Amino acid sequence: MDREINIESIRVLEQQIEGHRDERNTVHLKRVRNSLLNVSTLPPEILGDIFHQNVILESPFDGLRVGSYNFLLVCHHWFEVASHTPELWSCWGDNLQDWKKRYRCCPAAPLDLVLDRMNSAEVPLDDVLRSALQDRAARDTIRQVHLWTNDPGLLSSILSSLTAGRDRLQPSSLESVILWSMNHGTPVDASEFFTHHHPSKLRYLDLDGCTVSSLDHFLSQTTLLTTLDLSLDKTSSVPTSQLFSILASNPHLQDLTLSIGMVPLDGSSGSSFRVALHHLERLHLIGRLPHLFWFLYRLEYPDRMEDLSITLSDQTTSDISPTIGPYLRDHVQRRGESRSGLSLHLACYDGMELRLGDASETHPLMWILGFTRIAGDRVSRRHIAVNDLYPHLPGLKVLELEAVDLSAVFPMPDNDGPPAYEKIPPSLQHLSLDFLFLDDHRWSPLTAFLSHRASTGNPIVSLTIGCSPHMCQGVVEGISEMVGKFEICQKQSRCDFGHC
Repeated sequence: MDREINIESIRVLEQQIEGHRDERNTVHLKRVRNSLLNVSTLPPEILGDIFHQNVILESPFDGLRVGSYNFLLVCHHWFEVASHTPELWSCWGDNLQDWKKRYRCCPAAPLDLVLDRMNSAEVPLDDVLRSALQDRAARDTIRQVHLWTNDPGLLSSILSSLTAGRDRLQPSSLESVILWSMNHGTPVDASEFFTHHHPSKLRYLDLDGCTVSSLDHFLSQTTLLTTLDLSLDKTSSVPTSQLFSILASNPHLQDLTLSIGMVPLDGSSGSSFRVALHHLERLHLIGRLPHLFWFLYRLEYPDRMEDLSITLSDQTTSDISPTIGPYLRDHVQRRGESRSGLSLHLACYDGMELRLGDASETHPLMWILGFTRIAGDRVSRRHIAVNDLYPHLPGLKVLELEAVDLSAVFPMPDNDGPPAYEKIPPSLQHLSLDFLFLDDHRWSPLTAFLSHRASTGNPIVSLTIGCSPHMCQGVVEGISEMVGKFEICQKQSRCDFGHC
């Protein structure tokens, strides 16, 4: 309190407050005292902005923290400033209980409607809240709709309430729409909601587990999208012409995600017009390999992006490596030479994950491109043709393998032919192997490769082996002599005999 400029007057008033028992006089004295505090000299706009920082939602489904509005209890002046700061009342909370507490607050303030499945008890949407939602929709004061629930009936009820008070294709102030229905057995039909809103201000659209008959009218005048994520139910699809029209109308897209059914089918007989998305930073696609590559060809995107992730559906293992290899090469060439070298990660559990990135001492997994295979059958680890990839990655520096058959990665020579591991780029320096599968517990494919590299004067700099079959002490000692640094899981079993 020594820093207060009116410290003497404040002390006098506090003594008077302590001596008064009349509640009305005490309240008056407290207000006079508070008006002399330094903080009370701040312009209301600045004080209101400080309050606003306390109630800003940090992520799409964040609710209000406990005690967010405690500043209302400090003094009458703060309460008055807060009451005249509409932005403080933009969120009702992230569950129906909080909605009922706050829906009356500042009805003219733009509303960020949030529902988080983690904080939502099973309570119905009553008539009071339905009426409040309808009124907000009719007056077009809703800025964001972020709804995430396991209850398709609740989501349908909310969307119906937001539709009831509007005419079809009415201009809308919506800036962000996220609809996640996590009960995929019962998808929510959101078609009516989208036919009653025409949002020219929309920047963010993320749909998961919903069905939509058409997005064409909804997005026909949208030009400001920065994020588009369509993971609609499998019963939905977006026509090729409609999707390319949406993308072409939103050249400032930064984040684009299209799941199964959303990636257009190969339309090679149609137009070859390419959509310019020069601001794209993240691109995630899920679909069949030919369609994905055709779709990528139709896009003009930056050579360097934060993340390019491709998930393959219903693709046989034998089709993957020969097709992906040339694409990896072209992508690396377009992106330019990596100063730190390339890092390749391959994991083969029930599916397959392949990710290519920049190798770095501080950030060893700076991924620039990723492929994932999802399918009902298990991946054949023996048919992962890693050797088909090596020729396309001359700058490979780091190789990480999980759940892969060792002989498929370092195959032994057939008859008197040269070993296939000679295809591995000489730039490779670091190996990481985890959950490996071995033939008869034999480590000879690996040791033969390491011996070859050591004999050429270009030994592997580091080798890390995680959870894998046992390794004989003699093999451990032999590997230690052939690589610069050798680390093996402490739980790795040991033996002094066996065929290693």
